[in-house]
Amino acid sequence: MREQLRLPPRCTRSGVALGAALSALLTGCAIDGDLPPVGTDAREQIMLNQIMLNQIMLNGLMAMPDTIDAVVSHPLAASTYEAGAVGDLGYRLHDPDARMFLTYVARCALSPDQAFAWTDPYDDADYEFRGALGLCPEWHTGPASTACQHIVSSCLLASNNAHGLSVMYSPRAELPSGGGIPLGPRVPAKPTTRDGEPIASFEPCGGAEVGAARDCGWRADASWIGRCTPGAAVVVGAGAPPPDACAAAPVGAAAGEPVLRICAGLAGCNHGSADMLAEADGTCGTGFPSAAFTCPASGTFAVLVGPRVAEDGVWAEPAAIGALFPAPEAAVFTVREGAFYGNLFDGASRTADVTYAFDASTGTGTWTVAPTSGAAPIYVYENMWACYDPGWTFGDAYLHDRLCAIGAAAELCAARVVGPCAPRGWQPGACATGDGPAVAGDRDFQDCRDRNHDVWPWPVTSVLNGACDAVPRDRQWLCDRRPVRPRLPVRRVVSRRRSPR
Repeated sequence: MREQLRLPPRCTRSGVALGAALSALLTGCAIDGDLPPVGTDAREQIMLNQIMLNQIMLNGLMAMPDTIDAVVSHPLAASTYEAGAVGDLGYRLHDPDARMFLTYVARCALSPDQAFAWTDPYDDADYEFRGALGLCPEWHTGPASTACQHIVSSCLLASNNAHGLSVMYSPRAELPSGGGIPLGPRVPAKPTTRDGEPIASFEPCGGAEVGAARDCGWRADASWIGRCTPGAAVVVGAGAPPPDACAAAPVGAAAGEPVLRICAGLAGCNHGSADMLAEADGTCGTGFPSAAFTCPASGTFAVLVGPRVAEDGVWAEPAAIGALFPAPEAAVFTVREGAFYGNLFDGASRTADVTYAFDASTGTGTWTVAPTSGAAPIYVYENMWACYDPGWTFGDAYLHDRLCAIGAAAELCAARVVGPCAPRGWQPGACATGDGPAVAGDRDFQDCRDRNHDVWPWPVTSVLNGACDAVPRDRQWLCDRRPVRPRLPVRRVVSRRRSPR
């Protein structure tokens, strides 16, 4: 008996904005509203791992081998997705999960200057799919090569988040075209909460609101992350001296009338919230701000910049005393999660246990999942794999939680866990190296093997700021980490036979 599961066109859930969504099959909801600005912040290399499992495994574009083949054999461009242009691809995008999937495909594959538009043939809504990382920009004008399919698959799996959390991560990879993803000199403040809700302070104001206490009109493109020692005294300024030393030299520089707000962690914050550390508006009788605060337990802080009058222009280059600001990407993201690799665009490797019946008259469809015997999960993509950094205490459980979700009929997984990426105790490592040569010191795993001992040359390594960033608060045991000890050589024991008497 196969269970029929009809996916609703969309539903809403508090705390699931910016596309952090999950269908009814996986106990959540689809996105509510038009295509959101998920995937990248002010600098394209920093990603949000916010695409949900069902949006990778259960979307109309990736439902059947023939639709998968159509996706990769045509350009990632408007000409492919115009209604009626290539089979029914343009109609299948009416599915919100398919749109979110294509959003991340574009962000992984295309460059920031590449984009394409699509109009929904069912309701005439307009959408844009824009690039970010540029892992294989040639897909914009032609079919996706095998290497392109591999690295985009790796990027999609690294960007997955099973729990609807909005988490910043640093992707590390070597590119088929040569070189690697560069490490940036600074990291933008995150414009959403952990639950994916937009932070009001980064939204436009309704008028010319004034002062540092307002919760609108702050500039996400000018707000950056710093690092500090927890408990240390820190001063951040944008053209003003420290607030307790008005005769001292100014800290930072600015033009116009800027205001500052300091927030604990990587995200922005609103006035008076628990994670707000300080605000400043005209310090020491100047028209420029500076603020003093104690470094939070996270060791990271976000410096928000905005004009004193919401709609005015402003320029500011804040600086810090007692902290590293702005902190480079390598200093902000230090917890290596693991490597993700394989090819989800291989239509022949998609399981036959999950099927989709598409209704072109409505743009919706029905998923059918074959119940499995016992506790065996269904691996939707047979050629998707992941390995974990050996620093995780419970690496297998951590990645299983990241890549699998329990549905009403069966547990569905987007990939199989191979084991540790690098040697751990008696366990061999899945990858040939833990720091590929393209970007020295980025700690990216390369040439990673699957359970069949086939080697995949284009993995993406995910590096987090904190070990518990992608773990729900009720499952914090999963993010425990232990010191990585060097693998000891195996001592051979030679058996000795007794001499006959």
